[in-house]
Amino acid sequence: MSQTPLSVLLKLAAYRAQRQHVFPSPGALEWFVRRHRAGLVNAGALVMLTGQWHAHADKFDAFVLRAGQEAAQRHNAAAMAEEPACVTSRRKPARWSRHISAS
Repeated sequence: MSQTPLSVLLKLAAYRAQRQHVFPSPGALEWFVRRHRAGLVNAGALVMLTGQWHAHADKFDAFVLRAGQEAAQRHNAAAMAEEPACVTSRRKPARWSRHISAS
């Protein structure tokens, strides 16, 4: 049986069932779709048929990878902004007169 263009469409539950390592619960996929619905629709990864959302498996996978890469880049940039590039001591030089007791 040859693959038709519509055979790549899966109901969201079926899509998640094949990708439980990425979306371990129905809520995880629902959250992702809520957060990225506009981008998924624009990418052709999420389509509405007969009043139900379906995932275009290949396009949805590609969108998930891009979104994950962008999140990693934002996380990395934020971490780099928090870390000083070169850590130097900000302590003032010790004053010997404090350490030498008066005789």
